[in-house]
Amino acid sequence: MSLAPGPRPTLMSELKGRIALVTSAGGTPFLALALAARGARVVVAMKDEHRAEAFALRIREGTGNADVHAFAIDLGSPCSVRSGARDFISRYRRLHLLVTDTTARLGPVLLANLLLDTMKQSGGGRVIHLPIAGDRQQVWSTFVLPLA
Repeated sequence: MSLAPGPRPTLMSELKGRIALVTSAGGTPFLALALAARGARVVVAMKDEHRAEAFALRIREGTGNADVHAFAIDLGSPCSVRSGARDFISRYRRLHLLVTDTTARLGPVLLANLLLDTMKQSGGGRVIHLPIAGDRQQVWSTFVLPLA
């Protein structure tokens, strides 16, 4: 069995053109790093914008991907989630992957609902809710929106 001739994709090109919003990156740092390493535009969202910016800087330096941004959103505050979703849509206009952890029980669900139409208009995508470490009652879940 032979492999088809031609160039193989590099890691940096695998997710080029895709936008990922990763919230509470303190609980999901390796995923944010992996997405950036594969060329995605990664938006790191945390309650504290200074921490988010510091984390985004570490990802940019570690991966060489300059397309990593910081974003402030407090998943524990429905008002912050609503305004954050509006700001995200106006800034980025598309979304292909939303990754949240369950530090705030209702915030990630509200955010996913507010961004659902944007994901559909982007051609589909995934919503991934990850449990926080030590929370035995939570399981991770994934919702897939079919590509158009």
